[in-house]
Amino acid sequence: MLNLDALIDGDAQIASPEFALVVAATRWPHDPRWAARLRDLALQVTDWPRVAAIVERHRVAGLFAAGLNHAGLPDIDAGTEARAAIGALARDSAVQELQSVFETLHLVRALEGAGIPVRVLKGATAAMLAFGRYGVRYSMDIDLIVAKDQVAHAASLLDARGYVRIAPAADASAATMRARMARYKDLAFEHPDSGLMVELHWRLFQNPYLLRGDDLDAREPMQLVPGASVAVLPRAPAILYLFAHGT
Repeated sequence: MLNLDALIDGDAQIASPEFALVVAATRWPHDPRWAARLRDLALQVTDWPRVAAIVERHRVAGLFAAGLNHAGLPDIDAGTEARAAIGALARDSAVQELQSVFETLHLVRALEGAGIPVRVLKGATAAMLAFGRYGVRYSMDIDLIVAKDQVAHAASLLDARGYVRIAPAADASAATMRARMARYKDLAFEHPDSGLMVELHWRLFQNPYLLRGDDLDAREPMQLVPGASVAVLPRAPAILYLFAHGT
């Protein structure tokens, strides 16, 4: 079994200095004792473009930049161009995440205003659950879950906000839509102007027997920004859902 501490300490030969630096810098929460180790690893790195490629591949630019800043590493001269590229990725990711946060709030308010109970899965709520802040997590889309008999109404509201259904395609046949509702878990939408993606769920997984229970029908509030909360899964089932989704 791979020992993470050994990997970060450099005792494991499996990792290059570049990969070991990414692993160490994305450790959370930040631990002051790792600052010196991060500096040592950064000084061992000979291929900063490879570091940037690893960071981009694993979508951890925000975490990586936060880790380096926490350890006081921006003053290292080596790899300036690659680190600037990582910083740009981190900024772009943070901006996209904040756009997603406020669009999540707008969508929830629109659905609730139309009488559709909705809960938020992953996205902004995962960032708050895992990190307690924004700007370090890469966020691809907004995941909302409603009752199956409310999907058509919710989809019409997304359409009214300019979203286009992309899975199934907007011109999918009635038979395709019936098959989707029977066998899948969500419909996917994209906004042509903002590029934001929304997955409208009626269940958590395509496998209807995965993670079943009354607690998955429960809801509790989570504050996304001061004065604005959304309904989410309770903490315990939310963590189970994230683990199962990740696998």
